[in-house]
Amino acid sequence: MNEEKMPPPPGAGRDDGDRRAPHQESRAVGLAHIALGVSILVGAGAMGYFWLQGDLITAIGAGILFVGGGVWEYRRRQQDAAIVQQFSEKIRER
Repeated sequence: MNEEKMPPPPGAGRDDGDRRAPHQESRAVGLAHIALGVSILVGAGAMGYFWLQGDLITAIGAGILFVGGGVWEYRRRQQDAAIVQQFSEKIRER
């Protein structure tokens, strides 16, 4: 019989105890960038909608609310990714 060897699965043979996906941190940061962009677009859309309705105060408030919330979320996700990176480096040192 002609048996072909199958290649090992990705990450097989790694002995560092790290079971996460190879680029999990970069994915989290990428998703944070996307979420920030979406919140800016929604904020601009809400601002434009209320501006066209003639309600300028509500337009400014909605824009600040959406963009401010997006920036807050972005910074929180960046901080979470940094904390995960610090802990994973400490684990690898052991």
